[in-house]
Amino acid sequence: MKELELAAKHVKVVAEQLEMVVSRCAFVVGALRKEGRHARHESSTPASSTALCRGARRVEALRRRGVVCQALKPYLEKLIRREELSASECATALDEVLDASASPEELAAFLCLLAAKGETPAEIAALADVLLTRMVSVELEPSLLDRCVDIVGTGGDGANTINVSTCASILAAACGAKVAKHGNRSASSACGSADVLEYLGVKLDLAPDKVKQCVEEVGIGFIFAPHFHPAMKKVVEVRRKLKVRTVFNIMGPLINPARVKRAVIGVYDRNFCWVMAEAMKNLGAQHVLVVNTDGVDEFTNTGTAYVVELKDGELKEFEFDPRSIGIPRCSVDELRGGGPEYNADKLVKILKGQMPGPMEDAVVLNAGVALYAAGMADSIPSGVERARQVVREGTGAQVLERWSSLSQT
Repeated sequence: MKELELAAKHVKVVAEQLEMVVSRCAFVVGALRKEGRHARHESSTPASSTALCRGARRVEALRRRGVVCQALKPYLEKLIRREELSASECATALDEVLDASASPEELAAFLCLLAAKGETPAEIAALADVLLTRMVSVELEPSLLDRCVDIVGTGGDGANTINVSTCASILAAACGAKVAKHGNRSASSACGSADVLEYLGVKLDLAPDKVKQCVEEVGIGFIFAPHFHPAMKKVVEVRRKLKVRTVFNIMGPLINPARVKRAVIGVYDRNFCWVMAEAMKNLGAQHVLVVNTDGVDEFTNTGTAYVVELKDGELKEFEFDPRSIGIPRCSVDELRGGGPEYNADKLVKILKGQMPGPMEDAVVLNAGVALYAAGMADSIPSGVERARQVVREGTGAQVLERWSSLSQT
């Protein structure tokens, strides 16, 4: 019953997003009108019917001009019927997009209809697998890859906190973990991981071998997404114009170019925790914790976290209250960040052990969970205890200095 309620909530949210896109995506509108012939009694208002008719006329005009080439037509028809796509169908559809065989209108329709239906873990994993085959890889030695971890979030939660996962990644490296941090510039907040690291002196446009060297020698390397995923350029403009969340909003954590099998992944909506964990399972992950804390895409001390854990092929869900290990509650405002300069200042003070309080607590919590995911701690509490000890020693700041220096040489 709980899963059905969550699914219903997700469908409602996606339906609201789809209503917003009706006026922007002509092909989607026409497709939904086609579906409406089979479910005309579900039409909500005369206004929506008018929009559908207007959209259908625009689609016909586009077809006459040859703008819509219908490379994705078989898959769009299945999605209109709310049918799941097979892994091979997902792969073929995305290949059509990335090879420029599909029009922007078709891509927009594909993304919106997939969201309206509700993306399955198998579909998400299949799409991620295509992007993994087209990325520039960071080839880590098997023994290193086996224990390498990433701390990453989907973004989009609107919390605008400091760069908790980035700071936690550096702290985890100071604790002895190996971290392949996959990230980008800000899309929805004031400062993304790339923005703050660049301000701190970490060079972003590194070759794969240099990233590998950083991971091996310092314990952490940054994989700047645009440089390692050139294929994603084909979908950027459509995503920008749609202005609604699609499967690509949750794709980042799944397509780390180092192919890490261990991760702490934050999602902006708790309904995606199970979906993301199952997708990671399909991609062969070993130990992953997918989390949402009261709408924030990471472990925080603002509330009780909802977690889905993948470990050794098994999935389980649980709630984690940081107060159970002595971390007091705080408000989101106490974790609020700013631009690169502001966030960089906070990160350095935390890593030097000079900023006890809510921000440090959030960083220590996430670093501790990462140590657990990496197999360096047998539980979250023991991982947090180790991270707290290291942050008090201030060695995280030394790791940052070494990392910045190595990246520039």
